[in-house]
Amino acid sequence: MDVRDDAAIVADVEPRGLLPAPSARTPRVPRAPLVPRPRLVDRLAHAASSAQLTVVCAPAGWGKTVLAGQWTLTQPDVLWLTLEPADADPDVFWSHLMSTLADGVPTSERAVTGISPAAVDALADALATGPRRVTLVLDRFELAGGRAVRALGPFLDRAADGLSLVLLTRRRPALPLYRYRIDGRLAELGADDLRLSAKTVGATFTALGLQPSGAAVRAALDACDGWPAAVRLAALELRDRRWTAPSDAQVRACLAPTVGSLGDFLRAEVLGGLADDDRALLRSVSVVDEFSPALAARLCGDRRAERARALAHADPLVIPDATGGRLRLNPLVRGALYAELCRRQPDKAARLHRRVADHLVAQGFPGEAATHAALAGDAAYGAAVLVDAGVVAQCLVASDDARGLDGWVGDAPVETRETAVVQAARAALSGDVDRAAVWLAAAQRFGPGGDASALSETLVHLRVSLSEGDAEAALDAVDRARPAVAALPPAAARVVGAGLQEVEGRISFREGQLDAAAGRLTDAMLRLGEDDGEPRRRRALAMLALVEACRGNLTRADALAETEQRIADDAGIGPDGRSAASALARAWVATERQELARAQLWLTRAVRTRESAEEPTLAALCLLLRVRLMRDRGNLPGARDLLRRSEPESSWLAVPLAHENAVLEAALARDTAGGGAAPDAPGRAAVRGVAGPSADDWPELRVQPSPLQMERLVDRAERLCRQGRSEDGRALVLEALALGEPEQLRRPLRNAGPGVRALLRTDPEVIGRAAWLAPAARRALRPATRRERPTWRTEPPARAVLTPGRPRRAPDEPLTEREREILDRLAQLMSTQEIAASMFISVNTVRTHVRHILDKLAVGRRNEAVRRARELGLV
Repeated sequence: MDVRDDAAIVADVEPRGLLPAPSARTPRVPRAPLVPRPRLVDRLAHAASSAQLTVVCAPAGWGKTVLAGQWTLTQPDVLWLTLEPADADPDVFWSHLMSTLADGVPTSERAVTGISPAAVDALADALATGPRRVTLVLDRFELAGGRAVRALGPFLDRAADGLSLVLLTRRRPALPLYRYRIDGRLAELGADDLRLSAKTVGATFTALGLQPSGAAVRAALDACDGWPAAVRLAALELRDRRWTAPSDAQVRACLAPTVGSLGDFLRAEVLGGLADDDRALLRSVSVVDEFSPALAARLCGDRRAERARALAHADPLVIPDATGGRLRLNPLVRGALYAELCRRQPDKAARLHRRVADHLVAQGFPGEAATHAALAGDAAYGAAVLVDAGVVAQCLVASDDARGLDGWVGDAPVETRETAVVQAARAALSGDVDRAAVWLAAAQRFGPGGDASALSETLVHLRVSLSEGDAEAALDAVDRARPAVAALPPAAARVVGAGLQEVEGRISFREGQLDAAAGRLTDAMLRLGEDDGEPRRRRALAMLALVEACRGNLTRADALAETEQRIADDAGIGPDGRSAASALARAWVATERQELARAQLWLTRAVRTRESAEEPTLAALCLLLRVRLMRDRGNLPGARDLLRRSEPESSWLAVPLAHENAVLEAALARDTAGGGAAPDAPGRAAVRGVAGPSADDWPELRVQPSPLQMERLVDRAERLCRQGRSEDGRALVLEALALGEPEQLRRPLRNAGPGVRALLRTDPEVIGRAAWLAPAARRALRPATRRERPTWRTEPPARAVLTPGRPRRAPDEPLTEREREILDRLAQLMSTQEIAASMFISVNTVRTHVRHILDKLAVGRRNEAVRRARELGLV
């Protein structure tokens, strides 16, 4: 192809001699320590060798020059040309280009000494027929003029495979890239490829003498989206401030987009390169995290919205999502632009936020709309949106956190009934009953409100009643609220309706009505869909798991708790946000199955939550499980002392707690009478004549019916064995084994007397029927000596059974073959992603297996699992 066929190329340039070679002929690489990125260098090397045109396009500071410079260190024959503003002139550009390329042409073929159509053709032909391929890097290619860029395409075509161009540019070049892509001659790297990973961010900090925590590294990633220059500037700022072990707050302070070196960089290198109109456009859209074409049109007008879409194709500062339907700015760029908008045009910023609020209301996003209304200085409008859309009602029935309403309304002045209702809801969610009453009274002074406002006020009364423990008033509020739910939008009505059922289920659980609680919580779960929010589903799942555990449905309880934990893991919920009910359910299941190490681990997690301390029923359940575990471990005096020091507030749990106290008192009395001999784990026969539940009370106990039936059978069998009626006792033991097998109920047998234990050790048929008992549980059936009997602290650590010097034993439940495979890979320090890839399974599946491994080994971290596995000879 002749370059003179293009009307806008070198043919328009007056023939003249070549300009002197430009000085920027080598890459400019920072002197400070650089973190090597070998995989990225290899990608660039492969692209340059396999494609004729390689485009590395990203904003300033994304490491384009550094990457290419690291690559050229291994490619000494690569030519380099850094463009300057003067290269916007086609004459200057082509003169510099031809002067640089001449170095790659054999001396015998350097026949051109000036620029002209013939000279350009001759150079392209010399490259096409030369003995080797010439590779040229054009840095800062965005400085090249449009006419010069358009002429480059025909020149590249004529040079054919003799020339490979690598363009480092801040904007997409005006070349027919689609044609090169179709021909297989194009390779591209963008900001997504250059973005730093968490590992590289940490290495960058370390190279500059810092010791960042994991939280600090994550804060850096979140604040700058992996922007290399921003990370480097932040690290230098941290070093200058002598914050050698920076916290996440210190990292965020050094990544503020308006101050320090980072602010200077953004203003000079990023925003300074924008045209005035484009900069004004991006200032307008900086009021939102991301925007659709419709929102851009509402903010800027149709014509400028079209320009925003055009920028997404030409300038990597505007980032499209995976579908291309929504656009966003890098968080640092957005922060700098928004600060500029607020400084120059604060009134316009408020108007833009109000437009966003109106748009979000129309799109069905009331929470985000209220946030923008507050930023616009119109909290009353935001409060009305929250109340009318049912957001306040949803928070009141399906959340225990007032921070959401804080972010939407904050401490705005109370000017309307809706604002007063929102403030009352905030107070109720925070547990401030008196302040909630004050705000409700303030709401009445504004006159009557709509149905949604009345519903929210009723739900505030519901929260207050729950905080005061007034179940009757709470159920009355539920009855008054239910008819008003229909006034809400359908999605909100579904969530609030499910929330009311969950509240009824929780009240039933507090009252000990377990069957009713299970039914209502199940109905709530059925009404909630995946789109109704993970926190709401997690709450219902956790409480339902605990109710099912108390009903004796251990397998179902464990599955529900596992599902709740998986949802929490996927959502990245930390220890402070985990559910006490879910942990208690798993502790209850493990206790009944005599997996004592797992029970201790889950109970410790439950005790550490705020929920277990604030909710009387959960606190009483924690106490009951702690007492049972101490008794099962043989620490009878400690269990009795714990009961004596505690005053549980839950009425229905008083019966099983009284039973535990009676068992402990009787066992300790028998121990004293027997001269201090180690007692067999006492059954109910040991408590005759001792204060506690009588035989008539057993059917009325509303906690775990299957274990209670099993305990009754084991106790009767023990009495028969002591009376010499071993055959009758044997029949009852067989019946107890059949009753306990479906749910793997081992605790009643662990607490059996010597007669039943003898049958379990010696009777062939009983031994055969007891095959479902795990070996560890079978060993637990023999009486423990005082020397073997472990102790338990009042507040046990998570790994109390694994302290140094304590004998190690195999897991209560053996690891599966797949779990052993994953444990082997954990010992090799493989990441979750690497394990998933090597085993051809999903990341979530790996996480599920790892949780099972941690539970079975009774540890809390992966490295502890590997350590214990090595001690047990598992790896």
